[in-house]
Amino acid sequence: MQDEARSGTHRAFLGAAAFYTATAIPMSYVFYLLPAQLREAGHSATIISLLALVYLPYALRALWAPAIDRYARGDARRFKIVLAACAAMAVPAVLAFGLVEPAGQIASIMTIAAVLFVILSTGTTGLDGYTVATLGEGDRRYASIWQTAGFTVGGVVLGLGAMLAGGLAWSTVVVLIALATAVAALPILALPADRPSRAVSIHGTGPGEGGSTGAFLRNPAVRRLLCISLLSKMGLGMIAGYLPILQVDYGVSASQAGFFGAFGSNVLGLGSALVGGWFLLRIGGLRAIGVMGLVAAVFFALAALTHETLRSPAFAITLTLIFLSLGYAFIAPFKALSLAVSDGPRCASRAAALASVDLSLSILAASISGSLVTALGLESFLWLSMALCLAAAGVALRTARGRPDGLSASTTERLPLP
Repeated sequence: MQDEARSGTHRAFLGAAAFYTATAIPMSYVFYLLPAQLREAGHSATIISLLALVYLPYALRALWAPAIDRYARGDARRFKIVLAACAAMAVPAVLAFGLVEPAGQIASIMTIAAVLFVILSTGTTGLDGYTVATLGEGDRRYASIWQTAGFTVGGVVLGLGAMLAGGLAWSTVVVLIALATAVAALPILALPADRPSRAVSIHGTGPGEGGSTGAFLRNPAVRRLLCISLLSKMGLGMIAGYLPILQVDYGVSASQAGFFGAFGSNVLGLGSALVGGWFLLRIGGLRAIGVMGLVAAVFFALAALTHETLRSPAFAITLTLIFLSLGYAFIAPFKALSLAVSDGPRCASRAAALASVDLSLSILAASISGSLVTALGLESFLWLSMALCLAAAGVALRTARGRPDGLSASTTERLPLP
């Protein structure tokens, strides 16, 4: 019986990783390659930065998450139906990109991407609900690591595909992306649908005690977590939004930017995600974020001091690999912390609310990056990013100081409440 339960848990990990892999393949095109193509075509940094707005469905998914909770009612089988249906609908949505030219019709591309991201974000909400409803807090930590690793694998697949598909017609490339998305999503079918729901046994245990989403977000523990998200996402999110522009300005071609962004940073990102997961399991989520915030601040300082002296394509690629891989190191700890405080009968809505705020901050940071560099200059922009990462590290370490953060190896307590 115990072996059967562990087998089901491992299948849950595999299915979660598969969904994130399938999600990352089309998202990586929009994030890594398309901005560089548009810059190469002569578009301004301000216009290109606005591409971050196509991620708004992820930021707004808290609006329809309650409908998923009402449908699923904490039942694993229903959460799986939502997840599988969204994965299936994502494939024709990807194929719709073949109807437009990637460098010529920005509005059309943004519209198609928005529809695709509505589908994927809905599936992500279903997966969050499934994870909280069926896995204990310890297993959720591992699930967060699997999900992050799955996302990096999707980026690697896109990066390799971009390199191997050079010279092919855009419509052919789109078909290949859709096919890769479909194949990557197949292990979702392995998610066990007969796992007993934890929704009854965990009723009312999370912050907010089953109240409204607004009350949940006003909880002091949740607000501290959102403060850390604000500071870290503004720091790393701004540079992530500007990196494709920086690469082209420093002499990197669009195809090289797409390859090194999607492939290189995700290979390193996989390692960073595993390192972040290791810290998560050993010292807890808050302390892990604190340590990585300090590391990010050091790299921002080095970049600010050397960007003029070392200006070259190799330097731009190096910065891209470092900062994008650092971003992955934050994902698993923050995801695990979010799931820990989302426990309760409205788990999907709570997790979606946290993710919506978190991603809104990322979108805001990426969308203003071009304007900030234009106004401040690159060096001041890098120093500002360093200060934000230092502040995030300070808040995280201060919150964790002397109190368990709920995700360390030695305790199962939750985020500290006053």
